[in-house]
Amino acid sequence: MLLGVVCAAVLALGVIYATLPGIADAPRRVAAIAARSHSAPVHVVRSSKVARAVIAVEAERFYAHGAIDPVAMGARSSRR
Repeated sequence: MLLGVVCAAVLALGVIYATLPGIADAPRRVAAIAARSHSAPVHVVRSSKVARAVIAVEAERFYAHGAIDPVAMGARSSRR
């Protein structure tokens, strides 16, 4: 019974992870939100230095795992 619940939870989390939006379409999504709220879009100059710094601080495996790092989550949960 417990194994079935764990398997279902892992499957559900896998589905959620697979359906998370990427960052590639972020400008399109921001423009759509701005259009719905009748506001003017804010144009931000993106700096590649800032992006690299965020990724360097966030995790060295960022490009391998995307938005959620299951290895770090497992390590963190095992420390509790």
